[in-house]
Amino acid sequence: MKTIKKIMIFCLIIVALPFYSPQENAEAASAVTETTFISQGTITEPSGFNVRSKPSASSTRLGGVYKNNTVNIVAKSGDWYKIKFGNGYGYIMAVKSGLVLIKKDPGETPFTAQGRITEPSGFNVRSKPNASSTRLGGVYKNNTVNIVAKSGDWYKIKFGNGYGYIMAVKNGLTLVTPPDPNKLASYNTFLNILSFTLKWEGGYVDNKLDPGGRTNKGITQRVYTNYLKGKKLADKNVKYITDAEVKDIYYSKFWTPLKLNSMNEKLAMIMFDTAVNVGPNGNNSGAGGAIKFLQQAMGITADGSWGPKTEAAFKKQPLANHNQLASKVMQLRIDFRYVRVKQNPSQKTFLEGWLNRDNALKKFVGI
Repeated sequence: MKTIKKIMIFCLIIVALPFYSPQENAEAASAVTETTFISQGTITEPSGFNVRSKPSASSTRLGGVYKNNTVNIVAKSGDWYKIKFGNGYGYIMAVKSGLVLIKKDPGETPFTAQGRITEPSGFNVRSKPNASSTRLGGVYKNNTVNIVAKSGDWYKIKFGNGYGYIMAVKNGLTLVTPPDPNKLASYNTFLNILSFTLKWEGGYVDNKLDPGGRTNKGITQRVYTNYLKGKKLADKNVKYITDAEVKDIYYSKFWTPLKLNSMNEKLAMIMFDTAVNVGPNGNNSGAGGAIKFLQQAMGITADGSWGPKTEAAFKKQPLANHNQLASKVMQLRIDFRYVRVKQNPSQKTFLEGWLNRDNALKKFVGI
């Protein structure tokens, strides 16, 4: 009788225990959270390690890594490392012995921002977040970089057709915020778009096909001569213009007269770069100008002059309409490129560069 009771109690215990199928076990194993873990490791285990399809010893074996092999680790999942393997990824045990980490990175964290390079000599762009990795190229003073992540003391930036890394320094790189459609432009907005404009204007040029003549950083000799005259200074070649003079000219002769602080950031940026690139007013022969484009966008007479009628028409535009005006001005600017080439076929040599700049500006301001 006692034997029968023991058997019954044992059966009840078995029934009461939770039952997990192999599938449930596998699902539980795969549910372990993956965390970013960027590192390299050298295999020291004589027999090497199996590479699995999932962070589980019962998952499919994809192959193996062997003694003295180097593995690139991208994440950690429980007691497993996720590594690059073949054309994809696999998992190996995160053991303390048998695998030596060569370098450990705190991992990349999302960090979306734009940065303006202020360091005179610029920065090297590296293939990985360390100074000993391959140099991909460089970014230079007044360049704007798009930051997508941070990895320790490095920023990951868009570079060429891919990505690269620059030092996340406090000096030499100024973080700027994307244009805010609900915010009026300010001096900081001016500095932001100036970095873009200077990148495209380049340095000193004296191209016979360019009607502007001698130009440096977008400032023509005529504009520079008039600026020096207004300051009661001796005239000199625009080739020797200083950075401080460039900034002063652009703010006093372009930004302020166009009343750009009364516009939202996107419209102000597009108007500024357009004024620098094709002129603020235009001319009687039909050459475009930033004010003319804005007047056309508002549906009023386009004479290229910011007079009382233009002032009144613009004041009627609520801030919510400024993005739409920005898009219209941008399209009119692009259309004018083809008009310009039709007016003067010799200008076709500049067409591709103009359109590249237009597309870059659209991307920069987010329209």
